[in-house]
Amino acid sequence: MENRKSISAPILLTWRFPSVQGMQTIIVALAALAFSIYRQMRPTPVVADKALLLPAVLIVLGVVQGGLTEGGSVALLTLELAAAVVSGVVRGATMRLWRDASGALWRQGTIWTAVAWILSIAIRIGLVLLSHPAGAHAVSTASILIFLGLSLATQTAWVAYRSASISGRVKVQV
Repeated sequence: MENRKSISAPILLTWRFPSVQGMQTIIVALAALAFSIYRQMRPTPVVADKALLLPAVLIVLGVVQGGLTEGGSVALLTLELAAAVVSGVVRGATMRLWRDASGALWRQGTIWTAVAWILSIAIRIGLVLLSHPAGAHAVSTASILIFLGLSLATQTAWVAYRSASISGRVKVQV
């Protein structure tokens, strides 16, 4: 009988199924993601009152869950946060802004916003796949919520900045 060394299974086969709480968190994140994308693709008035509410709730839920660096590294978490900020800025830059006849400011996602969303999701999946062989676990449900919340907050802030420059409240120097 031949003695064979075991070959490690592909990344997706070694992935552990999340706990019940983890599944609830993933469902919340997917619902927030679907709701955000749906709202962004429709013409919507730019209102700053509640724009950061959903991102703030997602970030707080992620922080409260804890375990952000369990089995992972601070460098990976930093990379995830940087990717969330960059993807939020890119999506915010793709939003169409205009004034209606009454002077109210409106926004709507474009096809480029949808492409940027797909890239944001691909970046998150890429970070998970790259982190696993290194022994880190980027599949933390807490980090999923924080990634989504920070990305949405950054996008909202970028749209607000662009809106203010259109309104004349902020002077943009070239």
